[in-house]
Amino acid sequence: SPTGRRELERALTGRGAVIGPGRPWYAAPESLRLAVLTRDLLQREEPADAGPLWVSEHLMELVLHSERSVVADLAAQCLAPLDELKAGQRERLVATLLCWLEHHGQRAAMAAELNIHEQTVGYRVNQLREVFGDRLNDPRSRFQLELVLRAGFR
Repeated sequence: SPTGRRELERALTGRGAVIGPGRPWYAAPESLRLAVLTRDLLQREEPADAGPLWVSEHLMELVLHSERSVVADLAAQCLAPLDELKAGQRERLVATLLCWLEHHGQRAAMAAELNIHEQTVGYRVNQLREVFGDRLNDPRSRFQLELVLRAGFR
């Protein structure tokens, strides 16, 4: 319950606690395993007055980072078309690609987030289409690209 959670947060303030997901008593080891994994993945160092870390608020990070080598393999595969680009161009296009995926191609929102002109957004999206071709039209490919970019691969 929200009240129970607030009370637990208050009681654990400053203790560096990690709260695993709720499980039946016989699955407590699984909750502990996820709490330890979350702590290790996030390598959290918070000030002493910080509240507890809730595993339930970091499920995406667990999915993306628990099998890091597999996500790295997927990233190498998905981002291979960018390998021929110069570092600066690659960096700009990767930022544009993630923004394009997040905003479903809405140029005004992309321009605002990237702090560039809408025409520049259009130019970069055209570059992405040249580099990735039909992959940008494929929902599975777009999902894989967003997954690896959100996992921090560039």
